[in-house]
Amino acid sequence: MKVIRDKATDLWADRMVHKEWLATVLENPELEKGNELFWFMERSYASHILVSLRTFGDDDLRAHSLFNLIDELADHHEILTREWFVARWSMDDKAIAHRQFDRDWGKGRGVSRRRLEHDARTLERALSRIKRTVDQRIAHVDRKKHRDVSTMKDIDRALDEMYRLVRRYHALIFNADWGEPILLPWTHILDMPWRKPFTLPRAP
Repeated sequence: MKVIRDKATDLWADRMVHKEWLATVLENPELEKGNELFWFMERSYASHILVSLRTFGDDDLRAHSLFNLIDELADHHEILTREWFVARWSMDDKAIAHRQFDRDWGKGRGVSRRRLEHDARTLERALSRIKRTVDQRIAHVDRKKHRDVSTMKDIDRALDEMYRLVRRYHALIFNADWGEPILLPWTHILDMPWRKPFTLPRAP
């Protein structure tokens, strides 16, 4: 879970940086929107996020993936009881623990296998187009043309679904919330010229 959480945190931060970068480009009328640097940054971001997202649905047992975590919990769901969950909270917070368990896992005595299997299918559906795009367009170039290619909206939707699941399982396992990372100040670099204007040397 720590590996999955840290990878999800990195992707959240990457999306925040990309949104700030994109807003800066689009809001500046003096920037050439068709410049190759702009398209390189967009392609690099999309490829990075697509490949990273695909790893959350990896079913290879050697992989640290969200799918494998949910699948393993489903095999041992009987230990994920309400009593176990609430016991880790302080006496003053027991009522909060019960409400959180109700919210995330229902009003039963434990986390059901059915609920865990539903989450695994939800993750697979959220990443299905992402997986196809990576397999057919990034990992290799398929000879057959495919129209079902992930868009930036697809990427954002898949990220949001993955974050929702990571937050819930993080709370279950670590008894702690997980959310938006705090980035160190970085946007000042967008206010700085990267190269001095080129001028021809004066004739002697």
